[in-house]
Amino acid sequence: MEVPNQSTSRNVDFCLMFFLYILEYLFRVCSIFIVGTPKYEEEDVNKKIVIVTGANSGLGKATSYQLARRGATVVMAGRNATKLARAASDIRSRTGAGELVIIRMLIITKFCHSSQ
Repeated sequence: MEVPNQSTSRNVDFCLMFFLYILEYLFRVCSIFIVGTPKYEEEDVNKKIVIVTGANSGLGKATSYQLARRGATVVMAGRNATKLARAASDIRSRTGAGELVIIRMLIITKFCHSSQ
């Protein structure tokens, strides 16, 4: 009987690990087709009050829209009251749900002048 050398043992270990890796990959791929892709659960925001800053455009407006669509009371905060009113009007017309409150944020800056 011949004793296997160390390199043969490493090759067998490698082949076994590779086979198990491929088997795990195939299992994951098949489970996606059988079960479907994993879905995240949306938190229930119905009847909750949410403050969104920068709500007159971009991500703030998109966030306000999604929250209003899901029934939250959205407090839309921003610096420009005209743009906020326009964004709120757009969201109201598109969702028909949720309550939108507009708050104009005042930015107060203290300037320190050095005496020279």
